[in-house]
Amino acid sequence: MTGNGVERGYRALVELARLGSSELSPERIADRALQLALEGVGADSGELELIVDGHKQLVARRSAEHAASAPASRIEAPIVSAGRQVGVLCCAATRANAFDDLRRELLPAIGAQLGPLIGRSLTGASDLSQSLLELRALHRVSAATRSLDLDEVLNRSLEITLEAAHAVAGAIYLRDEAHRVYRRTARRDVPDDVAPLEYPMGPVDARFPEGIPYVLDMDDPSEDQPPIDAARRVGYRRILIIPLHVEGRPVGLLGLDYREPISLPASTLLTLEAIAGQEATAIEHARVHRVLARRAEVFGLLRAFGERALAPMDTHELALLIVQTAVQITRADRGLIGRINRRTSRVLAGVGTDAGLVGFEMPLDEPYMAQSLADPSPIVVEDVAALEPQSIIARMARERNTCSFMFITMRHRGRPIGQLFTGSGEPRRYEPVEVEGMQLLSSMAAEVIERSRAEEEVETERARLGATIEHLPVVVAVLGADGNLLHINAAARAFLVQLGHDPNNWRGGFESLEYSYPDGHPLPRAELPVMRAFAGERPEPLQMTIADERGRHWTVIGVAAPLTDEEGKVQAVVTGFQDVTSLRELADAKDRFLRVASHELRSPITSLRATTALLEMDPSSITDPARRATMLQRIQRQVDRLIRLVEQLIDSARLNATEVPLQPTECDLAQIAREAIELARSGATGPSEVRLQSPPTLPGRWDPLRLEQVLTNLIGNALRYSPPDQEVLVTLTEGDPVKIEVIDRGIGIPKEQIDKLFTPFFRASNAAQHHKGGLGLGLYIAADIVRRHGGQIEVGSELGRGSTFTIELPRRQP
Repeated sequence: MTGNGVERGYRALVELARLGSSELSPERIADRALQLALEGVGADSGELELIVDGHKQLVARRSAEHAASAPASRIEAPIVSAGRQVGVLCCAATRANAFDDLRRELLPAIGAQLGPLIGRSLTGASDLSQSLLELRALHRVSAATRSLDLDEVLNRSLEITLEAAHAVAGAIYLRDEAHRVYRRTARRDVPDDVAPLEYPMGPVDARFPEGIPYVLDMDDPSEDQPPIDAARRVGYRRILIIPLHVEGRPVGLLGLDYREPISLPASTLLTLEAIAGQEATAIEHARVHRVLARRAEVFGLLRAFGERALAPMDTHELALLIVQTAVQITRADRGLIGRINRRTSRVLAGVGTDAGLVGFEMPLDEPYMAQSLADPSPIVVEDVAALEPQSIIARMARERNTCSFMFITMRHRGRPIGQLFTGSGEPRRYEPVEVEGMQLLSSMAAEVIERSRAEEEVETERARLGATIEHLPVVVAVLGADGNLLHINAAARAFLVQLGHDPNNWRGGFESLEYSYPDGHPLPRAELPVMRAFAGERPEPLQMTIADERGRHWTVIGVAAPLTDEEGKVQAVVTGFQDVTSLRELADAKDRFLRVASHELRSPITSLRATTALLEMDPSSITDPARRATMLQRIQRQVDRLIRLVEQLIDSARLNATEVPLQPTECDLAQIAREAIELARSGATGPSEVRLQSPPTLPGRWDPLRLEQVLTNLIGNALRYSPPDQEVLVTLTEGDPVKIEVIDRGIGIPKEQIDKLFTPFFRASNAAQHHKGGLGLGLYIAADIVRRHGGQIEVGSELGRGSTFTIELPRRQP
């Protein structure tokens, strides 16, 4: 039943009470009462029958136009007058399950009121109104018990009780076992001096041992407590005290204030007791829920702390994490953490107003500090005014406007290592779960701090050992007898990173590699220098090739030597590696360059030699215009080829020396592309078709000659490796960066060779089969020109289906 439905039901009861003072006939009262009953429970149709001489007699019937002949839901309740049933009230609805529990409870209440009305035996409108009011209060309290919000339950319970008891003010106190007090948790229109914040538990329990309502008479001179005197001053004449119990256990008090003497009927007192019982249950449920929710919150904070504390962090970060967690657990607004030295506790980190205390040292013989060192439990100060005024802690609290605080000494295996403090800017009570949370946090924090300290000591020793070899330009590592890493230098860490492994996981990194001799034959692991050293040997330096899971290769020279004890047993192994991959690659590149250059230069030179030999054999060919033109074209073509080869070699040398000159100027990329297409077509050996998709102009600041060199190379390659009947598409797209694409439908590039495409002297395996010439420098030079313009070049290719080269070029060369 919704909130609107509840109010509708209560209005129906109130309207029934008003019918008692009307001059309507019994028939009209019955008809109106049936109408109110239908509205109150939300029914579509209904009947009211009276029992006359043992027989039912229909006196009223109502039915909605849309009501079905066979209702889906039906409820009925007796009509009672003077303790006997005088009739029956029936309600029906077309909806299934139309009547919830509250509607089923409301209908009997309506029936109970109809008996006196129909029989004209009302005892007075005021009594009936009070009964309805109490009934409404019971139902509202029942609804309130469904909430688990403690503040909501307290305030609604107090409001309902004030209305039912006709009191002008009131307050609710809850029992606090931890502090042995009854603490005020809700109040309405009552001043502090009449309803103090707390009452001692002992005197209250002694005065209300039976747990029954009790009226305090302000006119009684024996009532001489300060709150009673204050109540007299504000004009209260009576205070009704209703103990709150759950299963016979006291949980609180309900106080109701009156400005006039009261005489509550026994039925009303019983109703108030029933209301108080329901309120006590609701309050206790909400309070237990709050405690459980708070415990869950504290547990979550501790779990989060434990997870975060496992991550590597320095001393300050760890201290700050601890104190921040403590502040969250205790709901404080300030806090600090200190580490115990010889005679003081030095503040490591602080939050809130205590952040300025970092570096401050508190003497360990300060009274409250000494008390904390002697007591493993937290010291809880809920009001700083209760401290010894001359103590250092009290003085510092006053200076920083700290009104309440909690602090505890952190201990590791019984040894004090530091203090943890949290505070608030106002006096407050600390919940037991907060105290427990601080105890658990202090234990966890002590363990984490000591672990961090031990790790720091080990790291210091390790750094001392490695200082002698840290800056050597070779990889050095010291391995224990079990193979675990004891020490590693900077070159070794860099080497492992280069291999793509965790710098601290030496064993895992090198066990994942494949080893071979320089000639490619597999190298047995037993022959590795480090394995031979573990066997007690002192192997000679060994050059070998290593490969990782992704197929990358490195050439290294490895050495290793055992460290033995007096009995010759290996205690550790010192191993060293030097990466000579670049030296090996330079040597291979030099050999490859000599082979490629000699081959490429030999071809045009051989052609020129053959032409000159022909001229020597047949001098008349010079005088023949047609033959002379053919000879000159052949010579010019070979000379141009020699010039291109020499220019590529010069550019390659400049790239290695980072000396490729760029001369950026305002130019039109669309025009550069058109010129590059013409140059590529003129150099093609067969039919060619190149289509350009571009804006009419595409201005920017670049080096036009170098960009023409890049585009000519890409378009020339696309034509060279495409079938004659397939066009090459060049697209230019506006934007910043500008996007250039060269797309062909040619032979494509093997997937495993794409990563090497922009390295010097490299040619894809299938490219060499389709075109014999070339140094393998064109794409290498093109990629570097793009990079020097601040851009990037990428390639996508599928073997046998073509390739797409994509360039992104900033509009302004940086």
